[in-house]
Amino acid sequence: MKRFLINAVIIIIAAAITITLGSLILRGQLPFANFVINTSKTAPPARPYKYVAVKPEGWFKSGQPADVVLYADNFNNSGGASSLNHPGKVATDGKRLIVADTYNNRVLIWNNIPEKNYTPADLVLGQTDMTQNMPGTARDKLRWPQGVSVDGARLVVADANNNRILIWNTFPTKDGQPADLVIGQPNFTSDVETGDNIPPPDLRQKKDIWWPWDVLIYQNKLMVISLDGSLLIWNKFPTQNYESADIVVGQKNFAERFNGEIKKEDERLYMKTPRSVAYDGKYLVVGDYNAHTMFVYDGLPAESGKEADFIYQPPSVLKTATGVAFANGKLYATMDNSISVWETSFAADNQPPDFSFGSGGIDVGGPRLNSPYGLATDGKRLFVADTNGSRVLIYNKLPSGSNSAPDVVLGQKDLFSARYVSRNSRNNPKPFTDGNLLIVSDDYNGLVQIYKHLPDESLADADIYNLADGGYIACGYNENLYCAGRNGISEWDKMPERSVKPDFLSAFYIGQVEGLAVDDKAIYVSDSKTNRILVYNKNTFKNKQKPDFALGQDNLKTVAPGAAANRLDYPGQVSSDGKHLAVADTNNRRILIWDLPIRENGQAPSIIWDGNAVGFSPYVFNIPKGVAIYKNSLFVADTGNNRILIWDKLPKNNNDKPDRVLGQKDLYGRKPSNAQDGLLNPAYLAFDGHYLWVGEFKWSDRLLRFSVGR
Repeated sequence: MKRFLINAVIIIIAAAITITLGSLILRGQLPFANFVINTSKTAPPARPYKYVAVKPEGWFKSGQPADVVLYADNFNNSGGASSLNHPGKVATDGKRLIVADTYNNRVLIWNNIPEKNYTPADLVLGQTDMTQNMPGTARDKLRWPQGVSVDGARLVVADANNNRILIWNTFPTKDGQPADLVIGQPNFTSDVETGDNIPPPDLRQKKDIWWPWDVLIYQNKLMVISLDGSLLIWNKFPTQNYESADIVVGQKNFAERFNGEIKKEDERLYMKTPRSVAYDGKYLVVGDYNAHTMFVYDGLPAESGKEADFIYQPPSVLKTATGVAFANGKLYATMDNSISVWETSFAADNQPPDFSFGSGGIDVGGPRLNSPYGLATDGKRLFVADTNGSRVLIYNKLPSGSNSAPDVVLGQKDLFSARYVSRNSRNNPKPFTDGNLLIVSDDYNGLVQIYKHLPDESLADADIYNLADGGYIACGYNENLYCAGRNGISEWDKMPERSVKPDFLSAFYIGQVEGLAVDDKAIYVSDSKTNRILVYNKNTFKNKQKPDFALGQDNLKTVAPGAAANRLDYPGQVSSDGKHLAVADTNNRRILIWDLPIRENGQAPSIIWDGNAVGFSPYVFNIPKGVAIYKNSLFVADTGNNRILIWDKLPKNNNDKPDRVLGQKDLYGRKPSNAQDGLLNPAYLAFDGHYLWVGEFKWSDRLLRFSVGR
């Protein structure tokens, strides 16, 4: 009895201490409260990592591989049969589940619908085993697959970055089983959409597919979403390679495909970048990302150019119907971070849904959805590819209200796990380094992570998981730490040792931060939404709220884009070496360089390197987002061409060509790849004279290190 009373007292005291500490922490009354809430509660403690002791010397070689990747998985490693990395679409025939594991360049198949969390897949396509994830163009390889469809016998895969559709005439039974047919390409080794010799328009318009995102088998018909703004329909299922489509929806006719000169203003007829398709025998539905529209057709179009019978254009939704599915007459459609449900057929434009579920903001793990891109149903269950959550959610009963919750999660150990947002992995990583430490900002989740030393091994954990709340998007360090977000620029008087609040905030509104640079004299912030670079005098930064100058505009009030020498159109990253300021003028496809200091608004640059050209050229830019300038060298992230261009000496004009390239074997390569020597949408750069850090963007989230002298 005495021992029982002692134990009871201990339990009561422990409970009281726990409640008291919890209350103090939540009220912020303990010195470590902010650290606990922002860091320890969100991520486990950092693991020790090997860091740089001796820095290499030398320079870069074209096509050299990266030697470190800061990510959840190492090079050529998928995470295994239970892991998913940004799955695109899902499909089911009622017995099996098929998932496009997009970032891992594979399709996973479960022979029976999983009933437990983290169930490993039974079969893989695109790879020879469950570990590898390298892309390829052969008949047994995939490169960023997005869409999948099955009819119980045949399997079809939208192989997006190979610009093709692969068909298995009988359902695969072996790992790495090759496809039987290819549509969109003349054979299994070609990619006519990325080559120098693109076919003539009359051949291209019916046969070619550009970046297919979804695919659907319905009875003996095939439907394919092509991101040139087309839904292609084959009235009879293809039986030969490179068969022509019969009908195009989203264009008036086939002749309008790939024709950028035509004004396409009819919002009921023309699509922009469709992402999804569903058909239940009565209604056809297509979701379009850039048109922010869901097109609804009463019946399957019998000829090209049919206008939608109804359209749905929610005013506050960016990702409209990126995934759609029908079940028992009900329509399910993803809307940003939720799923909307229509229980009755469309009878008017913008007919509101009957209910929505999964919403409430972005979750890094948890029951809420994070940019779901794929839906499938067998009439009893709903399957959701929760893309940015890197998981598939299974609802064992069709959701019937706003409080619907999933029963099974695949790709993560449980509903609250998030392998790809952690101490060693993040979205859209933006690196900064001064040669001693590494700062990585994550503009999607609003994280700022700090490595106190330069990592010298892959998968290293950041010492600080999140510097502070506030949605910071880019940072720079020069004696003081500066981080910029929509609310302005925050400043820390010294490099923090843990998660702490800033010492000062310059609360000047910034529309969309793309980059921040700092040198001994000034702070520079790239604001892509207002088409300008904001320049702050570092010595007087704390004495005022407004910037001193704006580049790209004549004053702080104007925001319009422009193509003149002293104008900007959606500027990307900004970089300074103290003598020069370089800016990636993204939509103008050029790099602008100013001699420092900046002395006035709208000051013209000293150097313009124009990446525009007619036809194919190894020197044409495609969405240049990143730039780094170091002493007398220039680095440019040519994002859409999946490469880094390096000028050993600062170019004076367009006659000075880049000296070497990373991410491709030579200047003619453009293929995206997650291989160790490849790149997929590189966008953000940082260089300290020894290491080049490259952050990939949107369609890949790796942070790579390239070392000189390799």
